Amino acid sequence: MRALVLGLLERIDESPAFFRLAMATQSTANAAGSAAVGGALMMIGLDMIGLLEGVVDAAMEATLFRADLDRDRAVVLIGQQIYGALSVRAGEPDPVPATQATDEICDFITRGLGA
Repeated sequence: MRALVLGLLERIDESPAFFRLAMATQSTANAAGSAAVGGALMMIGLDMIGLLEGVVDAAMEATLFRADLDRDRAVVLIGQQIYGALSVRAGEPDPVPATQATDEICDFITRGLGA
């Protein structure tokens, strides 16, 4: 999960304005470029779901997450947490180092879902 979160944060840091623009374009109904951006974001989202399913499965198998955890719900909640963190980071004028943000995000997720 750390590698995934760090990679995403680093991508946001490369072009936070693009991330904000993509989000704004996605929310604009019937815009000319909206369908293309929305489709690209959907593909990224599907890739993320697959990666997060692997993370959650591995964490549950290693008993790092609760045994009674609903896997599919955990994937959605983790994805929402990461998306929110990316949105916040894209708007920060002077974000903390990506490694520090990664630690904060992963700690929040694992403690919330920990055994």
